[in-house]
Amino acid sequence: MRRQPGCSGIPIMAVTAHALGTEQQRFLQSGRNACISKRIDFKLLDRELGKWLLPLEKSPSCV
Repeated sequence: MRRQPGCSGIPIMAVTAHALGTEQQRFLQSGRNACISKRIDFKLLDRELGKWLLPLEKSPSCV
């Protein structure tokens, strides 16, 4: 997805059942911006999404 023109800044968040810190570090080192483990804490999810979501008029248009 990030290879498409204008999409290099698209944030990617992993949602995974792998809750170990080492697994989460592996996801982050592979280029993802955030990692949330399942059983989802919705307050944490909201906080993480708030870091990356932009108002629609400021979002990249690479659809």
